[in-house]
Amino acid sequence: MFERIVLAVDDAEEMELPIRIALDMVERYGAGFYPIHVVDLPQNPSLPEYYERQSGKVDWDDVVQNIEDRGGAVARDISERIDEVADSMEVQAEATCRIGVGDPAETIMSFAEDRDAGLIIIGMHSRKGLERILNRSVSGEVVRGSKAPVLTVHV
Repeated sequence: MFERIVLAVDDAEEMELPIRIALDMVERYGAGFYPIHVVDLPQNPSLPEYYERQSGKVDWDDVVQNIEDRGGAVARDISERIDEVADSMEVQAEATCRIGVGDPAETIMSFAEDRDAGLIIIGMHSRKGLERILNRSVSGEVVRGSKAPVLTVHV
């Protein structure tokens, strides 16, 4: 049923339940396991001007490399956390967290589609009132836009 499972991971600590659910399903279905962490590149049109004012010039390759480096450190932490949880559950699973850069929802959906994922598992924060209006929900965008089924887990 679920031959390939994508786990979209934001923060290793608060994602323990989604990690456990993903590992349980990987073991239960013998599925391939594809964790991903996405670093969001700012889309603010004034960002280049800000960097130019601060440093005198912008080397976008350096900006992107810096963002990827920080994302890579987070991905390593996530991989280690997945390994710890897998060991505690006595589950064998490949736990190399991939790093994506770009719009989180689009990147997660593209990553899942490229792997022909049968399921995406993603954490979902509870937001209410004004916070819900002002902060976009990556999990909501993935639920609405994904071709694959999406399992949201309250974190």
